[in-house]
Amino acid sequence: MEIAVDKKKFTFTDSYVISNGDKVIYTASQEALSLMPAINLFRDVKERPIMIIRKNLTMYEYSYDITRWDNNVVEFRPGEGGHVCYSEGDKYNLFMNKGRKYSIYKNDIQVAWWDKNKTSYFGANHYLITTDADAQIELIISFCLIVDNFSKDKGGGGIIATDFGHFGDESRPFDPNWKPK
Repeated sequence: MEIAVDKKKFTFTDSYVISNGDKVIYTASQEALSLMPAINLFRDVKERPIMIIRKNLTMYEYSYDITRWDNNVVEFRPGEGGHVCYSEGDKYNLFMNKGRKYSIYKNDIQVAWWDKNKTSYFGANHYLITTDADAQIELIISFCLIVDNFSKDKGGGGIIATDFGHFGDESRPFDPNWKPK
């Protein structure tokens, strides 16, 4: 399954449209006028968010809490060569790969990956997620929104921005042969 995450241009706060093909399946938006604004993921804007992503105050690494629709909190923390989170008894690892790619593993089995556009105009990033059909899609989208939020904090904005990607070592190399189920 392919999911596109598109950050909108010319918005007061970060705002996203998430689609599968031509069909919009989710939207997301960052709260306005807050010191530590949360990102809310919606199926329908008129309803309450199904995920609320909150950044934690840390000095060096990014750390977030993801509150699910059922009020269970999933912690997204640095660890094991990338980032790790536990959800419903499963362990998820997010690894930065060379270039602009990220790979997601559930219990040490790859379930998704994404790539980001190289050039963005007015901060309008585009991510293309490839995922297993039975994956926790909302959680994987949340990981993508976290990376976009953290990248923005590191200076990934402006009128025209070019992301040359990651050139360093990989904790877990990208698997070009991986195919979604």
